[in-house]
Amino acid sequence: MGTILVVDDDILVRRMVRRVLERVGHRVLEAGNGLDALDALESDWPDLVVTDVQMPRMNGLEFLIEARKRHPGLRVIAMSGSNGREGLKGVLMLARDLGATRTLEKPIQMSALLDAVAELTQRPS
Repeated sequence: MGTILVVDDDILVRRMVRRVLERVGHRVLEAGNGLDALDALESDWPDLVVTDVQMPRMNGLEFLIEARKRHPGLRVIAMSGSNGREGLKGVLMLARDLGATRTLEKPIQMSALLDAVAELTQRPS
């Protein structure tokens, strides 16, 4: 199993994702925004990042841009529950364009998250 950094400003979402990932054997790190996530990347190298898009201080898109500059091979699952169906699709497409490996809609379906995590932590970089 791998090390996964979960980035979300909603502590309840972070903790729920953490519990689900730990139950299947992953080591989980947490950050509440993109700036804290960048700090976490400098001190501990995760196999995968699961990040929300809409957060204060540094949102997930800004984090994605900066993280890709520093760590081009980093695998990232971006998730969002953006306002409105079309807005959501646009935000997730932008995340893909900026380098997200996968995107997921909120509210998160844990089975979809676990499938994506399993695929991305098993394949070589």
